Amino acid sequence: MTLNWLRLMVAVAKYGSVTQTAAALHVSHSSISHQLGLLQREAGGKLYDRVDHGIGLTKAGRKFARRSKSILTQFDGLKDELTEGGKDLQQTLTVGGGHGTSETVLSVLLAKYHKAYPLTKPTLCTHGTRIIEQMALRSEIDIGLVTFSPNSPLLVVEPFSEDEIVPFVSAKHPMAKKSNVTLEEFAQASLIIRRGNSSKGDVEKSLRKIVGARRKLNILARCASSQAVKSAVETGGSVGLLSLSYVDSGVKEGKLKILRVPGLAMKIKRFIIYRKDPPLSPAARDFLALMLANKPSSKRQTAMDAPGRRLAAKGRRPALSMKASPAIVALAPLICPLLELLS
Repeated sequence: MTLNWLRLMVAVAKYGSVTQTAAALHVSHSSISHQLGLLQREAGGKLYDRVDHGIGLTKAGRKFARRSKSILTQFDGLKDELTEGGKDLQQTLTVGGGHGTSETVLSVLLAKYHKAYPLTKPTLCTHGTRIIEQMALRSEIDIGLVTFSPNSPLLVVEPFSEDEIVPFVSAKHPMAKKSNVTLEEFAQASLIIRRGNSSKGDVEKSLRKIVGARRKLNILARCASSQAVKSAVETGGSVGLLSLSYVDSGVKEGKLKILRVPGLAMKIKRFIIYRKDPPLSPAARDFLALMLANKPSSKRQTAMDAPGRRLAAKGRRPALSMKASPAIVALAPLICPLLELLS
């Protein structure tokens, strides 16, 4: 028996509807029905009946739901007790972001966090930003960093940073020698960009508006990840389009060159997201505080200080390798009494 089953029964008691329960827990209708069946078989007694326009709990089911709510309250209190101060028990922290955001932002923040809180075991989940939003809604991650502002009333959304989207080429590309590239030249070049989804799709739309209807973009490829775009540009004769923070390391290594294209100005915004309920764990609260303390300045310097020359950046970003952490183990001494109700 798991804590999710206890939460399921509390939700069923509250809503009296499989459809509303599924919406509240952010899972499918069929999944709720399946889990209810598994729970009833595990409990060994009848917990609910199908009724018109909903689902009704039996006497045993109502007792089960009341005890479940009590256990969940005790469990949340016990977690807070055990993790008080973050010093006496190894905590877990799960954060998520897109591919570029994970590599250039979250890995850096997690390295700082791990140095300050060595007993905490962090996990970094990297997916498309829409998947990160869904993971936050399902409480599969504590905090996410996405490149759009979700509309869900269940999420807290806080602005984090604004990054430039810059055109770039290999240092050996003919355009690398030019102090300025016109929009016409840029549009005619073989472009490699991110595949259109979430903010990346918005970037392509913005690009088409800037270039205008009279100029047809020559898009050679749309890649699934920022790394694929960067690698393709490094090895080929194409022009890439990515966030400044992502191309920065390649520029400093002398492999890439950012192009100055007058009239081509685009930005990407990042937002911190997390569920309003349940409250953040102590580890997640500490990480959120670190994120807010390390928010980039809203007044960013431009990518170039002179034609063809990048501004010097301070320091190098540390790399961090993350492995998945195990889920919280259910507390058997709290859950076992539920089975006794039906024995």
